[in-house]
Amino acid sequence: MMRFAEFISRRKAWQIFAALVAPMVIAQVYLAAAISSPSGMGQPPDTAALAELSRRMMIVTFLVFSLFLSWLISIGWVSNNRVDATLRPRKRWYFAAAIYSVAYIGLAGYFFVAFLETERDLPAIVVAMHLLATVAIFYVLGFSSKNLIMAERQAPVSFFDYSGPFFLMWFFPLGVWFVQPRVNKLAAVT
Repeated sequence: MMRFAEFISRRKAWQIFAALVAPMVIAQVYLAAAISSPSGMGQPPDTAALAELSRRMMIVTFLVFSLFLSWLISIGWVSNNRVDATLRPRKRWYFAAAIYSVAYIGLAGYFFVAFLETERDLPAIVVAMHLLATVAIFYVLGFSSKNLIMAERQAPVSFFDYSGPFFLMWFFPLGVWFVQPRVNKLAAVT
């Protein structure tokens, strides 16, 4: 795991940006082409075609989210290993939150497509799973940004101190240009 995290943390900002944004752009072009095909003009889409299109989009969503989470995990892992041992938070809940987030994206995609095909409503448990996944993603964002600042300062930090990287990671297409150079400097320190 450490080698993978070090590999990602040593990539340049443009490489991380391209890996995160290129699949989204390709998916949007594909989606626009699929929706605007001449056979579907002016007619409502049939359920089977919509389910198949949704299945393909969920695969891309899972890929992009996995890449995004890999970037966050590499930041958290590398930063955590460079924080003084007396300040270093445990990674147990961090990994549990990350694993749940990825699992949720896969399960939500399955539920969405399965219930779209059967034309039934989504069960209420999906709402609870979604809220828990939201909390888990925010925990991963907070852990990664807090460890990044603690590794730079080698001192305890408050949310005010790490809120900048937190929001930059949250809005990652823009934030990758500001956060990744800091991660590169941190990764260069061995």
